[in-house]
Amino acid sequence: MIADPEKVDELAVFVQMENVRRACFKSGNIPESDVLLQALPLIQARIAGIWGRRDAFVGPYLEDRRKVLMSLQRHLDSRAIDGAGHWVTYEAADEVNTVLLEMSGAASR
Repeated sequence: MIADPEKVDELAVFVQMENVRRACFKSGNIPESDVLLQALPLIQARIAGIWGRRDAFVGPYLEDRRKVLMSLQRHLDSRAIDGAGHWVTYEAADEVNTVLLEMSGAASR
């Protein structure tokens, strides 16, 4: 979940344990299914993406993910944060916040 072992702190371990404890469903085969791919064309809002470049789930397939999203929205804004893993918002919070402000246009206001 976290690419840099130095960023695995007591809070990260606690959050992960709570996530597991509070999970309302078992993801089962959802990660391997095409359920998201089927739902994406129904989205009418603007899509954007932020990934950790070292995300164990997405990292090796980052360009594939971007291509799929860009096939739905030609002007997709997607960013990859170097050195971060699946928990990019935890591991690189300052960078993600900056990117979110840029994506929302708030940084230029």
